[in-house]
Amino acid sequence: MQLFEWLDLPLWDALQAAMTEPEDADLASLWQEVEAAIVDLDCSSQLQVAGEAIVQITDVFEVRSLRAFEEIQATTSHDGPVMPSDAFDRYVRQTMQIDFEPYIEPLTNLPRKAPQLSNVDGIQSIVAPVDRHALIDALAKTELIDPEVAYRQAISVSHEEDVSQWGQRLRRG
Repeated sequence: MQLFEWLDLPLWDALQAAMTEPEDADLASLWQEVEAAIVDLDCSSQLQVAGEAIVQITDVFEVRSLRAFEEIQATTSHDGPVMPSDAFDRYVRQTMQIDFEPYIEPLTNLPRKAPQLSNVDGIQSIVAPVDRHALIDALAKTELIDPEVAYRQAISVSHEEDVSQWGQRLRRG
């Protein structure tokens, strides 16, 4: 990482600790550590160690400042605090398994109308041939049906029909 860690100075440990907890870091004592670390070094090494230490101290100061500004923004914002991008993962459960079986009552048999199926050319269907005169008589006796009622009746008939068999029949011709 740094060029000077091989010197094994206690300064690097102090700077690392300051970076992990920048709010608690004492910058004045870090500057004193820098001075103590470079006192016995030659001029070139002093400049290099001091330069690297200054970079790391400014990084600590930058992180501390950013956190302070975030805190100020959170306390003065009308929208509330700004959450970090990983806050959702930390505070919200993503998955959960619940066994609802003890809470489900068994269903009673639902009344179903048995379809009146006829056999037309080997296909079971509710459609069957009707005498032409009987159909004309039935149409004459019918009243006008509300469109909504007619729609519901048509839908209920369509759900009873085996559409796939009729589709095969139509494809065969």
